[in-house]
Amino acid sequence: MKRKLLLFSLVVIIVVGGLALYVGIRARSELNAARSILGTPVEELSPSGVREARGHLEAAERILGEPPAAFLRLIPVARPNLQAVDAVVDAGIPVMNDAIALIDAREALGDQELVSNGRVRLEVLEELREPLRQQLESLMTLESQLVSHRSGWLLPPLWDVVDDFARRTSELRSSTERATQALEIAPSLLGADGPRTYLVLLLNNAELRGAGGILSAVGTVGARNGRLELGEFLYHGDLATDDPEPVQAPADLERRFGRYRANTTTVVNATASADVPEVATVAARLLKKLGGVETDGVLLTDPRGIAALLPPDSEIAAGGANADLTRDNPADFILSDSYEALGGADPGRRSAILSVGRDAFEAILEGNSPSSGVLDSAATALAGGHIRFVSLDAAEQEVLDQLEVTGDLSTDSVDSLLV
Repeated sequence: MKRKLLLFSLVVIIVVGGLALYVGIRARSELNAARSILGTPVEELSPSGVREARGHLEAAERILGEPPAAFLRLIPVARPNLQAVDAVVDAGIPVMNDAIALIDAREALGDQELVSNGRVRLEVLEELREPLRQQLESLMTLESQLVSHRSGWLLPPLWDVVDDFARRTSELRSSTERATQALEIAPSLLGADGPRTYLVLLLNNAELRGAGGILSAVGTVGARNGRLELGEFLYHGDLATDDPEPVQAPADLERRFGRYRANTTTVVNATASADVPEVATVAARLLKKLGGVETDGVLLTDPRGIAALLPPDSEIAAGGANADLTRDNPADFILSDSYEALGGADPGRRSAILSVGRDAFEAILEGNSPSSGVLDSAATALAGGHIRFVSLDAAEQEVLDQLEVTGDLSTDSVDSLLV
């Protein structure tokens, strides 16, 4: 009798083990194929790629509905493993559906003019709000399901899949959350709640400073209900005073760079610090002290940042250098060609660079071209540190810091080497 019982138990174990392997290997294969989409950058996502990932999740759903899986659900040890896969599939398919809707909305935005005749079309940005909200909700649901189904009952291969899904989902949820917050503050940044004035710092990387380059020129851009207006642009020397006067600065900047007069009306060394929000704070106070202009934020950009923002078909005349610049060559002109054509100390070179910066911003504000190419190139420039933007409003700055567009160097971790 004992022998028969042992034999029966062995058969049951073999059957259950075989079914578990059959279901587990097939389901895990589909999950592995689907999870790669969660690590793909948004700008590289395509509807076809997301649909393919959704197809893998739907295939896993079909596997979980077959008789072998139904039988395994009766086994206590197998049940939590199948429930974990259920959670990934049930919450993952809506994520893929919302991703397709968001990509479609983004592509539709790319075909429209975001900037037209000096006005940012806020209604175009508004079209992204609902798809982003739905994507964020579905990602939060998926993340919650994944976390709640991680347990000691999961087999190691499935634990790895679920854990990786949870990690990637968390990163994507965080990214989508930041994009949603950015969309929330966009109208106020563009003057929907009242006029805004922004200081523009044009940097020249031909001579480096901590913030990205020596300060070449300063200007202003005004915003009211999405309409942008270019203010005066000046060479830094035209703003500076002969006898340096102190300007209130953050203690850290004053301690490290006060010896270089980065906190004075010398102006040219205002970009000495690598902590861009500190630089922005001092620069805004400089403009108020020397020009009487109150600003709400600071935009720092170098030649590559300017080129990234230019509409594809724009042309700029480089005065004094007999050169016509397009989106492809402002950086070459400012960093190299202007020195060769006009000399390093020639006032004409400074005038030519100032003219290029001012004319470039005029072309940027006029816009009148599809936004897709400009948005992608601007995102690349932001990621590379060629464009940084700081708001002097604390709530807006917190969102911008999370988006990593401010050049903030602060950290919550201990950094004994001050790296």
